[in-house]
Amino acid sequence: MRRTVIAILVVLVVAAGAATAVVLSTSNSTNSARGARGIPSVSTTFGHTPQITFPDSAAPRKLSATVLQEGTGPAVARGDLVIANYVGQIWRGKVFDTTFDKPVPDAFQIGMNRVIAGWDMTMVGKRVGSRLLLVIPPADGYGSRGLPTVGITGKDTIVYVVDLLGAYGAKVTGDLHATVLGTGMDGVVVSGAPGTKPRITFTKKAKAPKSVVTMVLDLGHGPPLKPGFVVIQGVEQSWDGGVEDSTWADKTPAAVPVGVPSEPGLLNPLVGTPIGSRVLILAPASSNETPAIAAVIDLIAEFKGTDAQSK
Repeated sequence: MRRTVIAILVVLVVAAGAATAVVLSTSNSTNSARGARGIPSVSTTFGHTPQITFPDSAAPRKLSATVLQEGTGPAVARGDLVIANYVGQIWRGKVFDTTFDKPVPDAFQIGMNRVIAGWDMTMVGKRVGSRLLLVIPPADGYGSRGLPTVGITGKDTIVYVVDLLGAYGAKVTGDLHATVLGTGMDGVVVSGAPGTKPRITFTKKAKAPKSVVTMVLDLGHGPPLKPGFVVIQGVEQSWDGGVEDSTWADKTPAAVPVGVPSEPGLLNPLVGTPIGSRVLILAPASSNETPAIAAVIDLIAEFKGTDAQSK
């Protein structure tokens, strides 16, 4: 994979679907979750930046996962793309990572060795809408080497508070009943019914684009896309006919920021396009190693996290 619409913009492999998109729902909870003996306590509820308070005791030696707030969404399955906000902190030490102050949440595939073992072993089976407290010893975190770039040593236990915003499986689709408006442009032909895997074909008259061009092929019936975090299915193909990237082939869709000022990208012009739509994007070559491409993108679902991420 050398480039562009999918290869560069994809945050992580994901899964989602317009008709089957997760509706976030959380149970009621108090404003503070008190930790059990030897377990940190966490202030605030789901969706709000947590503050972690540590006990005076030494860090536990075993992996643990505490559900601080139980969600009512579907259970996370192995292989799902999880969308989440989180705070990571060294035991009685500094915060080394957080998404709560970033423009968009994070996305990662769970249960497939794409993340640390402490996440893979604790998130599968938890319900969307839940807030989790994860206490992760070195063996289930970053191992004996730690992660020096953020100050984690090989002896540090780390703690995460994770809000599970959504989970998307590999078989979700775009709008199966989208209105077909076209099948391509400029010698690029796209076949495949709405919501199914598309196929890109270049005719003999196809000429590589000199600028980015977009066209809505199938018009979905969802709300207009707003700037934020968007779940997609997509196929990207270079002008010479080679497939560069495909969420369909990977059997897991993707999540990308769209229309976010700090995250410029080829999908930004799609703001305002209805969710569920299928869009053809043509992009010119930028160097000898990044040829012109054609990409077909299905807008599956839009995701909002914190209040700051919804603006």
